[in-house]
Amino acid sequence: MSALLKISNITQTFSENGRHLTVLHDISMEVKQGEFLMILGPSGSGKSTLLRIMAGLMAPTSGKIITAPDTTHSFIFQSFALFPWLSVADNVGFGLKMQQRPEHEIKKIVAEEIARMGLEGFEKSFPRELSGGMKQRVGIARALAMKPSIIFLDEPFSALDSFTATKLRADLLKIWQEQNITLVMVTHLIDEAIQLGDRIAVLSNRPARIEHIFHNPISRPRDTRAEKFFELYDTINKVIKI
Repeated sequence: MSALLKISNITQTFSENGRHLTVLHDISMEVKQGEFLMILGPSGSGKSTLLRIMAGLMAPTSGKIITAPDTTHSFIFQSFALFPWLSVADNVGFGLKMQQRPEHEIKKIVAEEIARMGLEGFEKSFPRELSGGMKQRVGIARALAMKPSIIFLDEPFSALDSFTATKLRADLLKIWQEQNITLVMVTHLIDEAIQLGDRIAVLSNRPARIEHIFHNPISRPRDTRAEKFFELYDTINKVIKI
């Protein structure tokens, strides 16, 4: 697989009132076309900061970000980040509207993504009328509507109950397999990383560095109760505790 994105020697330091806090230190890795890359680490280790830098939402203090030509991306937030004054349909089509795409094209794409995410009948609803799971479905539909090369996901299921999160993970895997897109997702859950990821980049505590990048050998669909699953869980857990 060819690389869609490479980061090289990324360091991020925040400064306030003369104090300096280094969150990321000398991180290098690549995102391969078509893969599902998980970024795993303890809470507060700088995972979300790294994801935002990779997505171009934040400039690093030092280091380089190189993307392949014509690479586009979307971002799915943990907090849903929907516009409360817009309906479901208008939230899904927001990025397309900003690109000034033809109205008939916007309506077609929005209808497709709403159907894909099981949101039919909620087109005119507003975010305040939706459950957390439904809000995140809107967020995913909005990201997919842009037809991106890469989708970045910042702990998209952490605010959801266990049942809803399990269902959305399965839906996300299905979409990834059907559409041949590239996904980069942050999590602090080892089992989630193993269930979803082709590769798992494990970060250390702050200032974060890459402790190890695991290639997931478990074939899909993955049985979370299988012996190989628990073996990989234990191996990763030992690295995280460094």
